[in-house]
Amino acid sequence: MNVIKYIAASVMTILLIITAIVLFNTFNSKPDSAKAEKPADIEIDEKGAVSRFAKALTFKTIASKDPEKFPKSEYLGFQLFLADSFPLVHSRLKKEVVGGHSLLYTWQGEDATKKPILFMGHQDKVPIAPGTLDKWTHPPFSGTVADGFIWGRGAIDNKSGVMGLLESVENLLKHGFTPEQKIYLFFGHDEEIGGNGGALKAVELLKARGVELDYVLDEGGIITDKMFPGIDNPVAIIGIAEKGYISLELIVEGRGGHSSMPPKETTVGILSRAITSLEENPFKPRLDGAAGFMFKKLTPYMPFYERMGLANLWLFECFALGRITKSTSANAMVRTTTAPTMLEGSNKENVLAAKAKAVVNFRVLPGDTTDTVLKKVTEVIDDERVKIVPGALRINPSPVSDINTPFYKVIEKSIRQHTDGNVITAPYLVVGATDSRHFIPLTSNIYKFMGITLTSDNLKGFHGTNEKLSVDEYVRAVKIYYQIIRNLNE
Repeated sequence: MNVIKYIAASVMTILLIITAIVLFNTFNSKPDSAKAEKPADIEIDEKGAVSRFAKALTFKTIASKDPEKFPKSEYLGFQLFLADSFPLVHSRLKKEVVGGHSLLYTWQGEDATKKPILFMGHQDKVPIAPGTLDKWTHPPFSGTVADGFIWGRGAIDNKSGVMGLLESVENLLKHGFTPEQKIYLFFGHDEEIGGNGGALKAVELLKARGVELDYVLDEGGIITDKMFPGIDNPVAIIGIAEKGYISLELIVEGRGGHSSMPPKETTVGILSRAITSLEENPFKPRLDGAAGFMFKKLTPYMPFYERMGLANLWLFECFALGRITKSTSANAMVRTTTAPTMLEGSNKENVLAAKAKAVVNFRVLPGDTTDTVLKKVTEVIDDERVKIVPGALRINPSPVSDINTPFYKVIEKSIRQHTDGNVITAPYLVVGATDSRHFIPLTSNIYKFMGITLTSDNLKGFHGTNEKLSVDEYVRAVKIYYQIIRNLNE
């Protein structure tokens, strides 16, 4: 009897200790004390800035891998427009054309001993989906300003970045500002099709000159509004890494013939089972790296039970990951994703496919590689009849940039200077690919932030119909870029 009492007392003591630790960690997870900071005095011709941005959207700078279809005249027109719109930038900074259409500007700094910083964006934009033109509220290349928004393809991705940076630098030059360290501005012309003709060429050029960069700032991070369930505050997410990319073609070949006399197993059936196996055996989710940093930063702002789980991953990691992976967007940040995207079989309903093909796209989480993806897919399918062919484009995940660098702190401070005190800043894993990945050989610290607020409604237009950006958000983006560059001198 005494033994039973001893065991019961021991179990109760252990439970009390665990409960105490859980509650301590939960209540000790407190929000940052950082508040809004006073911005620098910034005089911006807001009406002129919006007008120039709207005009920039009228140029059909849609990159094409086919040289015959590449819109050279649109790029030339856009670049002449830039020269006319930003005279100080083009008279005081050195401008170079790289890879035929990309632009590299050099702004000399006062201290030649410091490594330079590169700010970047891209001139190109995605095409309009066939059959959707009549669904646009305003024509996609009109640059219409209406209802408090600037409408047009590229408003979000990424003319706002290009024009916002140039507006900020033009204003800084107008006020006699000189950066402490050299600054590069780079605007690629083919980011949407891989960046090999623009960003990659710029990296090769800078590398040949012996340039080592201190930091890079590219597109990717935004200010979100009610996009994190349970968090009412706006969250400014600063990209510190991006996922990798690989597509695998699955091919099954067999005997064709008439559908009235099918074999026991068809090529389409074998292929379907392979795809189903991949979807039923996803990559394991992980709360580490960039996503881990993000959730750690957001934990204090979450509802009690979510906060308790994330503050005590040593005990509740499975529970926390189970909740996180229920959200499509959050799931993409904690695992390598599997997405069957293309299928091909017979071209007639009563003919058996002699060859069935599918393409499965994977966005690779840092910590995995394209090689580990290929290995797992081969193991999961486990069928020699399914031929697995990697696509030409294989991109490993980027390294995770340091969130304790002076530049990261400058970005955070600049955001606070132009937002309300309730805006949370958090590191973020960018799930898409950007041109900045090409600059990894030149620096270990690449960050992604654009300074614009996007809602779920805005995001529908990203690469879609009715792309638009709020006038107020564009003006704020200009001010944040201005503030970041100015704060670098402090």
